[in-house]
Amino acid sequence: MLLALEHKINFHELREVLKRNDLATAVGWKQLIEKIESGTMDSANAFHAVLLKVHNDLVLAGSKDAQVFVLTPEDCEQIAIFFSSIEPVASAFRAAFPLAANSTQLRASGPELLLTHKVTHQNGDISLIFCACRTEIDREHFSLGQVTEAVRNSFQGYEEFIAIKKNEYQIFDVITIRKSLNRLEILVDHPEKIREPETVEDRGLALFAALHGQSPAIDALYNQNTPVNLFPCINSLYSNFREGRVQRLSFRAPSKSLKRETVSSDDDLRKEPFHEAGIKAVGTITPYDVTIVWDSFINASSGASVRIQAPVGSLSVEGSFVRSARISSAKDDAAIVSVINKLVSYST
Repeated sequence: MLLALEHKINFHELREVLKRNDLATAVGWKQLIEKIESGTMDSANAFHAVLLKVHNDLVLAGSKDAQVFVLTPEDCEQIAIFFSSIEPVASAFRAAFPLAANSTQLRASGPELLLTHKVTHQNGDISLIFCACRTEIDREHFSLGQVTEAVRNSFQGYEEFIAIKKNEYQIFDVITIRKSLNRLEILVDHPEKIREPETVEDRGLALFAALHGQSPAIDALYNQNTPVNLFPCINSLYSNFREGRVQRLSFRAPSKSLKRETVSSDDDLRKEPFHEAGIKAVGTITPYDVTIVWDSFINASSGASVRIQAPVGSLSVEGSFVRSARISSAKDDAAIVSVINKLVSYST
């Protein structure tokens, strides 16, 4: 469990969780493992319960690309009933959950999304977790002097060599029905690793396709493929000083020049002296890529950040459409809900 968490949360954050639960901490991952292994069975069980909750929360949250679909109450109720009726299928993902399947199982599983786990939240919301295997490619370049003589002799005349390694990893894509909010949310896992020809939109459609033919409301969403347009959120969130801190911003100035500005994680670009002076000097700007950070949310165990990005070319056309936003550092489902509530609110 700790080895899995090492790739999902930084150790300082985990230490804070352990402290809140009155559990011992350590200076690092290795030391914490040693402390747990040297403790009593009761202590190990207490650690396991807390770590399992942290891990499961991160499966539902973490860093994901979000798409939001607003529903009629009737469609929302229909989808909720449908979600209640289906169960995960037997698979290597199901057997290993909440941990990832091993590399051998991943290679044998393939790219098809399989319903692996269902979470029924206390308020009646239902999350379906779909897993599949994806592959990322690492390329390493070697000069002539870095390879063996046998390689040089076999490839005379070549000046550079590229080693390609394929690494399989597991995705945990989530689709959630929010009964009290009349909306459906799609969360695409590891969005930073998606490479052409696959897109975030493809992954969202794949989730609908996995449920296709079993619910008329789901089939309609699949056919329409029109989530909430998040383009208006870019300027609206940037302009509202009460909403978190602006950490990164790309914008077009009145002169049509393009600018990109970044501040440290503790600062708010909106209040940065040079940025403020620039805005006063040039007038109204047109943001097209913004990252907002919130330190905390009510009823959530953490804050989160969101990045909403549009192609710069969209500033010159009517009806610009942004179908997803990247949520990062959310530690539980409540943080995800809080961010998406803001996105929906500022989308109109």
